[in-house]
Amino acid sequence: MEEISDLLLNQRIRNRIIETLEVYVSVEDQKLFGPDEVINMWDDFVDDERLATYDEPAFNKQEQLAISVFHNNWNRVCDNTPQHMPPIEQLVKERYWVQLMNDAREALLILAIRGRLDEDQEIT
Repeated sequence: MEEISDLLLNQRIRNRIIETLEVYVSVEDQKLFGPDEVINMWDDFVDDERLATYDEPAFNKQEQLAISVFHNNWNRVCDNTPQHMPPIEQLVKERYWVQLMNDAREALLILAIRGRLDEDQEIT
């Protein structure tokens, strides 16, 4: 397997973060994945440690803040989510889930300004 630079890795992770946020804003996508997978998919790409490594140029300051805001709310939701998740149809009626979806939408709007980045060439 070929090694890639940290920058190229962050560009790819950025694209996966965008895809994950797209699931959080789509009730239909959430139904496809199911509540357990939806709540856990964020942690595949973002945690407190890795968040600190998502820096420029792959993530500008505004994008870093938007991801951080979503991540902080996601942590609160995880801390208060029952062990056995209710169905998506019920979750989307809960205020905390609606807020999480809204935070995802806000983060997506900010990330959409620059959009997805190339996964094979480093940006300059």
